[in-house]
Amino acid sequence: MLQDLLLLLKITKRIYFAHKKRKVSSDKAIICLGNVQSMDEKFEEVVGRYLEKAIEVETETSMSQASSSMLFATACYNAQNILDKSSPNNLEANITEYIEMYEDMLRNSIEHYSSK
Repeated sequence: MLQDLLLLLKITKRIYFAHKKRKVSSDKAIICLGNVQSMDEKFEEVVGRYLEKAIEVETETSMSQASSSMLFATACYNAQNILDKSSPNNLEANITEYIEMYEDMLRNSIEHYSSK
């Protein structure tokens, strides 16, 4: 299961960078996955640590508790990131960008796990 999650995160990272560079639209980003060379090893390591922590929390509570607490923590962290990089003129655009990235990653993850 962890290997599946890591593969999925590799895919979402590639989609994120393709979308971020605006070379492709979000819905067509998957087509470009073959053009991305490799994933940063540190990124993969950090993702693995987050996933391990989520699994640990799930064993102590429940999957829904682990999911909602991780989602809330991510929102808190990203709020600070958005505020640090935004001006009043582009705050809404940056919020929208994060929401779109999350939606893309979530939909691609659902598609990935539905096809198994």
